This record gives sequence, structure tokens and C-alpha cells, in this order.
Amino acid sequence: MPGRQAQLSLLWVLVASLAWTPEARPAPLTWTLDNVVFEDGAVASGTFVYDAALNSVSEWNVSVSGGDVVTFPAVSYDSSLADHHFEVGVLTGLQIFFFEIGSPLQRQLALAATPGLSDAGGRVALEVGAFSHSYECFNCVPYRFVGSGTLVPEPESPAARGSTAVLGLAALARRLRRALDPDPAAQRGRLRLP
Repeated sequence: MPGRQAQLSLLWVLVASLAWTPEARPAPLTWTLDNVVFEDGAVASGTFVYDAALNSVSEWNVSVSGGDVVTFPAVSYDSSLADHHFEVGVLTGLQIFFFEIGSPLQRQLALAATPGLSDAGGRVALEVGAFSHSYECFNCVPYRFVGSGTLVPEPESPAARGSTAVLGLAALARRLRRALDPDPAAQRGRLRLP
């Protein structure tokens, strides 16, 4: 049955082409601030999208509220606002994310990830405590330090999504092969010789 063989060959080429990606680097991850609390009781919450391969952030929306509201009124650092900026800095063993408002700089939130973030995901601790590199300030004075917190990636990593897709494609290919080839030996996964 040359027609069935051609169909099966075409099916395997299709499955292989869907599983292959021309770009080896994973997609950027969305990171969530988890239990980020300042020493004065203020809370930071929100998310940002980080691409480890490019060492850049494409979107962010982080809010800070509570604590010493006289000195530090509630604020949102938001990538959609024209005067809001973002920078990534590196210090030995740390990766520091700077969320900034104003040009010249008016207010800044710095979160120091230890170790730095990667496309692999996983919960990452912030450097916290007095004189840490995780703080909020008005052009460096006055300032307040982060007392606790971590950064958590979106629930499923890109690698896990990719392996799930490949497994799904393999199951689909197996089901199609069985539908196209009525031979019971082929259905059990045995090779059929001409």
C-alpha cells in the first residue's frame, strides 16, 4: 500500500516540523512580586516581563502602598506611562531591577534578585534588610529598605510548555497512524516489513 506509506511519511514530517522550532531561546517570563514587604510595613505587588536572553524588561506594573504614607504616598510604576523607566543593573551575585519615575529621576524602586533571574524560572529570593540593594527612594533620599520578599515566575515554564506540546503531538501522530493503518501489528507499535 504505497498510498498509506506516503501518508504515514507525510504525517511524521508534519509532526517533526511542528516540534522543531527555529529559535532555541525560550520566551520571556512574567515574574510576580510575592510577599514583598518594606521594613516600614509598606507592600509592593505586581508583575514584570523579563527576557533573560536579552537581559531586558518589556512590561511592568508594580504598585507600592502602605507604610510611611506621609513620606512615601502610594504609587504605581507602570510601563504604559511616558515618564516611567526601567533599567537592569548587575552587581556581584545580584541582578538589580530599577523601576523609575521621572526624568530627571524622581522616585525609584530597586529589587535585587539573588541569584539573578533566568528563563528556567523558579522562585528567586530578594536581597533584603538594612543597606540591601532592594529599596524605594526619592532620588536616593529619603529611602526605605525591603524587609522580605521573593520573585515568582508564571506557573508554567516555557520549557514545560514545549515538552507538553511535543508529547501531545506524539500522541496525535500515534492515533493518526493507527487510524490510517488497519494492521494490528502496526497498531501495537511493531514494525511491519514488506
